[in-house]
Amino acid sequence: MPEYNEIKFAEDIEYNVTFKFDTPQTGTGQYGEWNRYGVEHEGMESSFFASPGLHNRIKSFKQGDSVKIIKKAYNGKTSWDVKQIGGDSTINSSATLSPDARTKDIHRQVCLKLAVQSIGDKAKTTDAYYKDVKNRMEGFIAILDPEDAIIDAVKDKFDGEEIPF
Repeated sequence: MPEYNEIKFAEDIEYNVTFKFDTPQTGTGQYGEWNRYGVEHEGMESSFFASPGLHNRIKSFKQGDSVKIIKKAYNGKTSWDVKQIGGDSTINSSATLSPDARTKDIHRQVCLKLAVQSIGDKAKTTDAYYKDVKNRMEGFIAILDPEDAIIDAVKDKFDGEEIPF
């Protein structure tokens, strides 16, 4: 059995990997469920344990697919930039994700709560108040949309400042 080198992702470093299998090894340990992917990286057989966020971004790739993975951190939160390599163009794997109806409903509820909290509890419940809540809620929902343009717009708006939620 070949020896595997384990990849530990560092922030803002590009890792080009090719999947060796259609699906990851899975299991449950003391920290919960895990997903271990077998890949080729820099000409060597390697593997890595994917966080739930990374797993959701890469689970649709199959054996032989090559991707670029970059770990990003922003205000203590980790995100993953995953793009397929090869073919006619670079494909952002997050575009293949489609949250189910339950997830969308939960997002709407959280966004409504944040919108109401952001106005404050001293505001009077008038038509203008409800319009303001709706606009803020839609703004928060737009942040959850995986489209790169929306994410970039939010980053540009706050330009290094702390996001107020």
